[in-house]
Amino acid sequence: MTNPAEDFATVPLADAQVLELSLTEDLCIRLKDWKEKEFTLIFEGVVGLELFGVVGEDLSHGTVDSTDPLIQRASLAIEEPVGGLWCFALWSAWSNKRVIRIVARDYKKED
Repeated sequence: MTNPAEDFATVPLADAQVLELSLTEDLCIRLKDWKEKEFTLIFEGVVGLELFGVVGEDLSHGTVDSTDPLIQRASLAIEEPVGGLWCFALWSAWSNKRVIRIVARDYKKED
């Protein structure tokens, strides 16, 4: 994927609910959309993560950017260059605040 920012904007996160998270080498977030259809977001090459009570949260949208300060913090912690890292965020439908930020190299959606 050459530009995750454009593709991530198409993920149907409005009124989706976070069901479960699991972290191994990748971060998997299982969600249920407003039509009750489940899908999974898999974040690959995760080097940083910040979350606040995300399981059970109703979402409004997701964003991705390459300049979030969490990218720099993660880069310093792992002692690797910032290049190729993105900060993906999922936003609460109720508070309009980010409930999770993920610094990763890429993501994919599985139905």
